[in-house]
Amino acid sequence: MNADRAVELREQAWNLQVQGKLDEAATVVREALLILEESGEANSPDGANLLNDLTEIENERQSFQDALVLAERAQSIEDQLGDVFAGKGRAQIRARTMGLIGETCRMLGDFVRAEASLKEALRIVATEFGEASECVAYARNNLAVLYKACGRFNEGLRLYQQALDSVVKLHGDDCLAGSVIYHNIGGILIPREISRPPHLRDEKLGRFFADCLAKTTLGPCSTLSPTRRSSTACKDMTKARPSIEERW
Repeated sequence: MNADRAVELREQAWNLQVQGKLDEAATVVREALLILEESGEANSPDGANLLNDLTEIENERQSFQDALVLAERAQSIEDQLGDVFAGKGRAQIRARTMGLIGETCRMLGDFVRAEASLKEALRIVATEFGEASECVAYARNNLAVLYKACGRFNEGLRLYQQALDSVVKLHGDDCLAGSVIYHNIGGILIPREISRPPHLRDEKLGRFFADCLAKTTLGPCSTLSPTRRSSTACKDMTKARPSIEERW
């Protein structure tokens, strides 16, 4: 019964988050975490996953220090579980945790730790799901967002193109993930070209930038999130949240 209630609360929190009711969503996730604590399951994959949910909410509330503490708690749980925490579900949760740490560190200006965490997220999903998978495309996109913030435009463009190639092959040119990546490619071209002397700027890239923006109405710097899954035996807790999140 407790597990069923935790599942209900988790889905309720997702819906509240989508509606922008972040304070209410955070309260609901904390209630679900309390249920796990009372049942002795706080240090479980589900506990780590709920902490990741709360991390995302705190990031949206611009509470980046609080978000980092939560993501580090999730990482600690995963480390403690050791070999018990294995398989595809483990890979998805672990990659999500490392991706959130990377995203949060980026927002805090700690680009060195952000890069290490985002690279680890990419390594995990590439090993578990293969280079052509959607999870890898998302991880490449998110690392490219960091490289844009660092001014490493060529590295970012290379990752964006690899991510775009993957999602287009999987879902076609008009999918939402493709729209996010087209937008990001366009967004990285502006600062790269502006940083060049006028006589060295590429007019073709300018036209390509306009084409990219024509494919999307998103705001700047959009990341993609992997599905939220748990590796526990409770079937309902393995239910995935919609996999694409837009971050501004």
